Amino acid sequence: MHGVVRWVKSPLPKAISGAIVAAICLYGVKFYLGQVSGTYAVEDWLAWPLLTLFGWTALLNLAWLSLGHFLLVRVFRERDLPMLETLTMSVAVGVIAFTQLMYVAGALHLYGRVFAPLIAAALIAVGAPDLLRLARTYLAERRLAPPITAWGTLVMALGGMCVGIVYLGVMTPDAINYDASWSHLTIAQDYAREGGIVSFPGDYYKSLPHLASLLHTWSFCVPGLIPQLRWMLALHQEFALFLWTLVGVAAACRWLCDDERLRGTWAAFFLFPIIFVYDHNLGGAADHVAAAFALPILLSAGRLWQRSDPRRAVLLGCLAGGLLLTKYQAIYLLFPIGLLLGPRWLLSLVEGIRHWRTGGRARVGALAWVVGGFVVALALTSAPHFLKNAIFYHNPVHPFMQRVFPTRPSVPDAAFLFENTFTDVNWVPKGTLGERLRHALLLTQTFSFEPHYSFTKNFPSFGSLFTLLFPIIPFVRHRGRIAVGALLGFGGLFTWAYTFNVDRNLQVLLPILAAVTGALLVDAFRTSRLSLIGLAPLVALQLIWGGDALFYSSYERIRGAMDLIRSGYEGRAKRRFDQYREGFVKIGEALPKDATVLLHMSHANLGIDRRMHLDWAGFQGLITFKGLHTPRDVYDYYRRLGITDLLIVPGERSASNLHTEVLYDALVHHYGGGKSVGGYKLVDLRPPPPPQSAPYEVVTIGATGYRNGVFAVDHLTTPEWLLDASKKVFPRPDRALPKDAADAREQHIDAVIVGSGATVPKPLRDWLEEDYVQVYSVHRNFSVYLARRAAGS
Repeated sequence: MHGVVRWVKSPLPKAISGAIVAAICLYGVKFYLGQVSGTYAVEDWLAWPLLTLFGWTALLNLAWLSLGHFLLVRVFRERDLPMLETLTMSVAVGVIAFTQLMYVAGALHLYGRVFAPLIAAALIAVGAPDLLRLARTYLAERRLAPPITAWGTLVMALGGMCVGIVYLGVMTPDAINYDASWSHLTIAQDYAREGGIVSFPGDYYKSLPHLASLLHTWSFCVPGLIPQLRWMLALHQEFALFLWTLVGVAAACRWLCDDERLRGTWAAFFLFPIIFVYDHNLGGAADHVAAAFALPILLSAGRLWQRSDPRRAVLLGCLAGGLLLTKYQAIYLLFPIGLLLGPRWLLSLVEGIRHWRTGGRARVGALAWVVGGFVVALALTSAPHFLKNAIFYHNPVHPFMQRVFPTRPSVPDAAFLFENTFTDVNWVPKGTLGERLRHALLLTQTFSFEPHYSFTKNFPSFGSLFTLLFPIIPFVRHRGRIAVGALLGFGGLFTWAYTFNVDRNLQVLLPILAAVTGALLVDAFRTSRLSLIGLAPLVALQLIWGGDALFYSSYERIRGAMDLIRSGYEGRAKRRFDQYREGFVKIGEALPKDATVLLHMSHANLGIDRRMHLDWAGFQGLITFKGLHTPRDVYDYYRRLGITDLLIVPGERSASNLHTEVLYDALVHHYGGGKSVGGYKLVDLRPPPPPQSAPYEVVTIGATGYRNGVFAVDHLTTPEWLLDASKKVFPRPDRALPKDAADAREQHIDAVIVGSGATVPKPLRDWLEEDYVQVYSVHRNFSVYLARRAAGS
């Protein structure tokens, strides 16, 4: 008995104890799996695809960090930056360098399933030694960091909750915003399918800057994922960049307050609840990718403002060039950078010229290196986009400036249609120079109270603390640094207000506004505790008012995430991803791999994964019906362009003009209206074409803008979708409206257009009913009737 007691009391060797514990736990894992697998098969757990997405996301982000840190310390010699600033700058530089490599690989058509993991692994290897040193430094700093206060813990807990809501809102393919479904993600889809960078002659929007799409191309190239998981991977990469933006907020607040001990200031971002509201939230578009460059630009500009140095100027130029590669809204920061640095550079130039013989020459030379470094770096970094457009479209800024460059391909009146259809002129400020300047100055103060282009009933959800705290800048301790950030923020707001007043574009400035706001709150409190009397109710008011905004648009997204998580419990594990963009996936499955599809008067097509053209005039420069007079002409024209299939979205808008509408409807009617696939109509152009016929003639009765009468079909060319209706010019009829049925039948009219609510003259009613068949109708607009002889009826 005593021996047993001694054995119980005597400790076992640690290795033996550890091995026994491990064995028991491993048996517990096996037993547990055996118990639950019969209820919910282990291989069907949602955890596995999510962990796969987390792994690929971590791999690419590690590649960005590794490459960017390597360039930051080896090329730009920025070895002494604070930790958070080093991290945010490294990722931004890494994303830009990665994008340049993606351009080169795309030009060489190297994209593929092997390419994605290979390039990520190579970039990690390049910077691995420096990254390991950075990791050791980070861990050492963490051990020495002071404990966080109770208030800091509360702030970080609330911020963490907001991060969780953002993640749930972007977790599933339901989160893909409209623009991403026909541009940002479809570009990536097409690049990955074709193995490289290709042109998009039938879609203007895809020739805009799209760094985000190149990042997503990597997601579409990784091996072993179904399409739905590729879309989710792209969303997870966007979410990762959002997390890096929060790191940037913390780094910027520390710099603005000149205090590297600040903790939890990244949560200041959520004082701007607009991040949760539709058209501003994460959803696969480029806005938040562009926003990831904002704070690295602020920090870089601030460092250059402190000390003029050619390497810092080159770094700032590269960051600005990366933003320009992402969105043309880079101008929102390029202008305030000029406001910040331009006067100092100009003063330095004047002083150098005045003292040319006593050191001024060297001063001017040093200035030339700084300014030249910034300009050259900006130009070279953004050059791939403009070079691509010059090669594909003979226009480096395609689709803009079509009156200047010999843009190809092009259609008649392409510049006019683009200027009056593509850009919503309703949001472009109007008036004289003075009126626009006054408008811009006023809007910089009122933008957060008066939404523009809102999908949430014009509720003021942006967040107003930047505006309301702006006047306290002169009264805080670190007013100099904070003024630098405020100047970039205010200058960006002014540029936006002067150019194009769509609130969504302010996302590129939001991180700066958040960082300046956070810094002002901290510095005002530290300057005088008395300020808390005003700060506390102001912040509380913003939190209370903005709290609802978390769920204006996120509710449906969060419910979608919950439904995905519940899918295993509900027995839908095997088909949990089938519901996402199901119609588009079915269309893709119904089309041959080599199909070229014309999407009629619509945009969204993510999931079809086939070559795609649009036909909406003003949104593309490839398709025009000029010179086409019959359905056979249209058929021959489409086939010359390589188009094999037409895709029609039921209930979508009418064609760009009545000329197009009549001939398009006649062609579709020849093919029986197409077959229904996934709720859409798909028309196969491979069967025999329509017969040759004489040029079509059309009668219009009550069609908006047109007089009643007989027109040659190619005279009905007035654009239907001009944003400024006053620019519509309607032709006169070629002949008067037939007097009666006999007169009409003698003229052999091919089609009749009847406006909504129009009354067909009594002598022509029987003629229309007996001789024509309705082939198309637009609610509250018009209907198209085709002659039965032409329709084959």
